Amino acid sequence: MVLQRSKVKDDEERSLAALGMTRRGARDDALFLSSRAQRGTLHPDRPIWSYPVQMRVPLDHWYPLLESRELGRRPLGLERLGRRFVFWRTADGRAHAHDERCPHLGAALSGGTVCDDRLVCPFHGFAFDSGGACRVLPASGRDGTIPQGLAVTSYPVCERHGFVWLWWGARRETVPEPPYFPEFDDAGWRSTTSRVDWPVHYTRAIENQLDVAHLAIVHRTTIGRGGQTRVHGPHVEADATGIKVWTTNTRDDGTPAPSREALAAEAAKRPPTLHFLFPDDTSVEISI
Repeated sequence: MVLQRSKVKDDEERSLAALGMTRRGARDDALFLSSRAQRGTLHPDRPIWSYPVQMRVPLDHWYPLLESRELGRRPLGLERLGRRFVFWRTADGRAHAHDERCPHLGAALSGGTVCDDRLVCPFHGFAFDSGGACRVLPASGRDGTIPQGLAVTSYPVCERHGFVWLWWGARRETVPEPPYFPEFDDAGWRSTTSRVDWPVHYTRAIENQLDVAHLAIVHRTTIGRGGQTRVHGPHVEADATGIKVWTTNTRDDGTPAPSREALAAEAAKRPPTLHFLFPDDTSVEISI
């Protein structure tokens, strides 16, 4: 079991390395707080766990941050990817995203309004266009000069499959489509959305979704019922886009395990049971 666990970690290291990352996990918090302590910026009366830590996720990827139905014409403030964003729509229905803090004095833009396709700060009425540039500065008057650098950071967004996706990384003239599973849009499929907060580093959540050995133990009364504790393989295929896993769990009746060649041949006949697309999308096939 220890060797299997180590191999999982090694595979994850290689996958993260392909994205230009290193494995940090919960160690991020300790390193961040340690650096603050050395600089003397930790308050002696403030508990360590209360300090915000910048979430580190792979760059140059799309992330689904909210459902399309959640976003109307009123600005919506959300904390995602370890920072605060404000989302809003222009009259044509297009979604836009910016840092939530106004660049003037830091007021939350999510508390403002949308007027003439501009996001208006609730504090001094500064109005920003969809690209983040300030177009109205009431205190300076209609003929006043607006400083060129007065702008709020904006982020590319798109809407696909019922979600608002944000591009987290360097701006490009062209970007790929958000990762998704086309079979979800096939006729005959129905979908729903549920939310579960996992108090773990996100890499642990990904690892759990690809772990086939815990089903008969943890989920023995639901999706893991049947006592299929014996794991054959599983057969795994990985490339630059993600990881595919074919599960062949059975009851432990003493039958010899199939060869790797046999598992590969069986996998070629059907879609994967588990399919992970970088950086954060997982499809899990469950038969009940």
